[in-house]
Amino acid sequence: MELINEVLGEDELFSFSIFFLDLLKSKLTNKKHIIVLMTGGMGAGKTTFLRNTLSLISKEQYVNSPTYTVENLYDTELGETHHFDFYRLKTKEEIYDLGLEEIWESPGISLIEWWEKGKDFLVERSDLELEIQFVPEFKEKRKYILRNRNRKE
Repeated sequence: MELINEVLGEDELFSFSIFFLDLLKSKLTNKKHIIVLMTGGMGAGKTTFLRNTLSLISKEQYVNSPTYTVENLYDTELGETHHFDFYRLKTKEEIYDLGLEEIWESPGISLIEWWEKGKDFLVERSDLELEIQFVPEFKEKRKYILRNRNRKE
């Protein structure tokens, strides 16, 4: 499955966030932990999308990028939600040292930005990929491409 949605403005972003959450909820009925790979260039809006989305299911007042901390953890209606940002990680060993396998044994969701640094480890374990692209002719417009992946259990 591949779904492409172009978003211009907060109302459309809100609608897409609700769709995304409904998809996560449906996947959680069959799996314990959902892994979502977030793709997009610097400033494309990965964290902005997650901030809007998590605000719908979390009591957290502020959702920010975990660029410096590598992981932010949120208590949400869907369980523990881990927001990772691998931008500053230099080696695959640093990714392995995060203990992802242990995290994924517990119910919840992992949302991973800059996952490409651990591509060979993460692709086969992921459930979804959300790619966010700039739309050159519109400064505020983004294209969201949602891809279903077939995780190997």
